Amino acid sequence: MDNEALRNKLNVMIAEQLGISEQEVSRGYGGYGHTLENLGADEYDIISLLMALSGEFGISISDEDAQTLDTPKAIYEYILKQTKG
Repeated sequence: MDNEALRNKLNVMIAEQLGISEQEVSRGYGGYGHTLENLGADEYDIISLLMALSGEFGISISDEDAQTLDTPKAIYEYILKQTKG
């Protein structure tokens, strides 16, 4: 999967999980303040999303890593690293 396809896939997954548009998720790749919580996610949403991502991409996300995955950009970079590494 190329980088653009990965980003699009993540946008869809995050949007579906949070019940928002993919366009809103895309803004989360920008600067300060675009955290998952600012996009409307609560703790349960974030846990569910990370579990779905783990299953979808066949990766294991440690509790320590999960705490750093608070923006769409951070998730994208993490998944990219885990799947290309």
